[in-house]
Amino acid sequence: MRVYDPDKQSRSKINFRPWHIVWISQNGIAPLKKQYSHRCHQENCVNPIHGVWEDDYYNKDRNGCKSVSHIIMPDESIIQICPHNPCCLTPIYIKSWNDDKFIMKGSDIKKLSPP
Repeated sequence: MRVYDPDKQSRSKINFRPWHIVWISQNGIAPLKKQYSHRCHQENCVNPIHGVWEDDYYNKDRNGCKSVSHIIMPDESIIQICPHNPCCLTPIYIKSWNDDKFIMKGSDIKKLSPP
């Protein structure tokens, strides 16, 4: 598919994926010079609310949230780890205070415990 780029006064080739088509059908034309970021980090997701158009830097920066963006605690409180706006959608659910899930960051391993 070719689209018109007013800055270059020409048409450029853009490879559209299924999620691009779904987003465009829901929201209109895609912004030029932006990349489609999957907030849920599922490459084949076509849910338009899971995507956001942003610069290459921010798109790549989201890779740090692939494993966890926020933690949902047993009392339903939320600890947000993701610094992005809108935030990534990769939660970890802790079902009980005795849950054996761990948060790993670098070489630190810390067991979640109640406050």
